[in-house]
Amino acid sequence: MTLQKSTSKPKTTVKKSATGARTTTNSKKKPTTTTTKVKAAPQHVTRDMTLGDVVQKHPIAAFVMMSYGLHCIGCHVSAYETVEQGCRGHGMPEHVIDEMVVEINNAVEAEKRRSADASRDVKA
Repeated sequence: MTLQKSTSKPKTTVKKSATGARTTTNSKKKPTTTTTKVKAAPQHVTRDMTLGDVVQKHPIAAFVMMSYGLHCIGCHVSAYETVEQGCRGHGMPEHVIDEMVVEINNAVEAEKRRSADASRDVKA
């Protein structure tokens, strides 16, 4: 009886989340997670703000929320329900809520930069 030695290498996969966390999985080892520092935008939106307030102050946030499946922007309870409550009501896990809030803040910050650039162009 002859034993053959396997020459195939273990498969390694790398996943990167919106927050910069990288998860490396090797088929023979346990998954490891390393976090890359990502410059976070100022906190314009937090989990405890009502959906109505968020959309009223930052309309761009509605597009981000809808991309995460949170279509209750125009719902009658959006004036009373917080971002976190709305997300939990739709079964979003904690890390997805955090990613969405970061993405909303980045979108709001980008919108503010575009507005500032446009106003500088008009003055010049």
